[in-house]
Amino acid sequence: MCGKEIKISNENPGHEASVLNKAVVWATIATGSTHTHTSEFLSIMDIPGQSNSLFYKIQRQLSGVWQDSLIIAIEEAAVEEKEMAIERGDIDENGVPFITVLLDGGWSKRSYGHTYNACSGVAVVIGKISGKLLFVGVRNKYCSICAKYSNKGKDIVGHVCFKNWSGSSSAMEADIIVEAFNSSIDTHGLKYSKFIADGDSTIFARIRERVTYGLESGLHHHVLASIQQLTTKAHLLLDKETNNRAELFMSLLARFNMGKRLNLIQRDSFQMRSHITGLKYNYGYRWHEKPWKTVFNRSPGKQLKKFMSNQERANLKRKSNNENVPLKKKKLKFTDEKTKEYGPNIAEVNLSENELKNEIENLRLRLQVNFEQQQKIATETIGQFSNSKYLTEKMFRLTASNFGAVIKRKEHTPCDNLVKRLLSRKPFSTPSTAYGKNNEAVAINIFSEKTGKNVDPAGLYIDLLDGFLAASPDGIINDDEIVEVKCSLKVATSGKTLSSAVRDKDLVYLAMNSENDIKIKENHNYYYQVGTYSIT
Repeated sequence: MCGKEIKISNENPGHEASVLNKAVVWATIATGSTHTHTSEFLSIMDIPGQSNSLFYKIQRQLSGVWQDSLIIAIEEAAVEEKEMAIERGDIDENGVPFITVLLDGGWSKRSYGHTYNACSGVAVVIGKISGKLLFVGVRNKYCSICAKYSNKGKDIVGHVCFKNWSGSSSAMEADIIVEAFNSSIDTHGLKYSKFIADGDSTIFARIRERVTYGLESGLHHHVLASIQQLTTKAHLLLDKETNNRAELFMSLLARFNMGKRLNLIQRDSFQMRSHITGLKYNYGYRWHEKPWKTVFNRSPGKQLKKFMSNQERANLKRKSNNENVPLKKKKLKFTDEKTKEYGPNIAEVNLSENELKNEIENLRLRLQVNFEQQQKIATETIGQFSNSKYLTEKMFRLTASNFGAVIKRKEHTPCDNLVKRLLSRKPFSTPSTAYGKNNEAVAINIFSEKTGKNVDPAGLYIDLLDGFLAASPDGIINDDEIVEVKCSLKVATSGKTLSSAVRDKDLVYLAMNSENDIKIKENHNYYYQVGTYSIT
């Protein structure tokens, strides 16, 4: 033995904080991983990992830096959008520039079409011209510390609580977007005059109700009606406009939370990863640089710089190839060869009576929903026949407009044609039905004006007791009142009043009693649509 003691450090001992410890936490979050995964990764290489408490202590420090960096990135993007709006002359009468934005929202876990109970949700606003993030908001229904003390019946101790939402999960997106709109002038000096979003939310209805700018009164009923019809079919308009850029944010977020497979709702993890997503969205692969300098007081290391440069170069090359190389249209190859092993020509299998009963019961259970699922589907199916989600949910359900046909069918009457009609997806249209659809919004606007009651658009409501029953009212006033509209082309073209048309028996579904009260005939199919009230 030489008798000498030599200390070797694997990092600069002059640093106030451990660069390596912070870098490990940074790398873990930036790659969409967790403390558990990183600990296992290091242990396999026989390298000691960090303690759980140290990891989350550093994570909270980095979270604040990332949030501050995101605020700066958003401010830069807002200035860019504002300058371009002024250059275009897009300024309102009050001198406020206005822009078009893209909207989208997401949740901390997948719903798979039936469980809409995520504890955290995020929504974003993106400038259409700059393609950069202007707002990101997060709602949390759960705090692990609050839950821990509440379950034990103890008083909750002082802590940083990230719970900021007590409503339904499905309402998170619209609430965040409304907040973004209402704060846009104070925060950025901008108005969001137009927006592009998908058709699975009540965003338009909530903006119309709660945003403090943008809507003027005194418009004609027919103009309003046309606008409402257009907004319900916005996703079908051929204007080459999509909210793909907003969908891209959700795609990046999925990368940071392992495709929504991680439980990130205990504290602020989902919120933190949403902020990192915003940084990467606005800055690309170089999102590390600014917050890194804030944390470590120096530029990123050689290897991280090399990684960012390589990724940036590959991304530019990919974009260049997409622009310069024309896309080849794939040719579909068809064959007349038939197989009995797969496809429509497989051998039929007849079910036994018990098997058929089991299949019916399984279908009934699949169609069943709880209250939260009912409300979620109702909002996602607004627009009704112009909404693909509506058609999908309606496909295997009996809706109120067909209650009369089913109830009045005599036992000895074959049901074949009725079943075919109910299951048919072919659009049914006559001049009378077309007139009714075109004037439905007009009638609702006049009703609102005369009664002073606000009517919200409605989607498909599924019965909570029997999930195979559903109803699509023409509008919702409140929990106790719905609206059903019938516009008669015959009465409109004849110029008669409703009373005279009923007296002349021009309307087969209405009758007048001895006291001159107009009522729906109890033997008409319209009468059975009262089932809508029970379902909604």
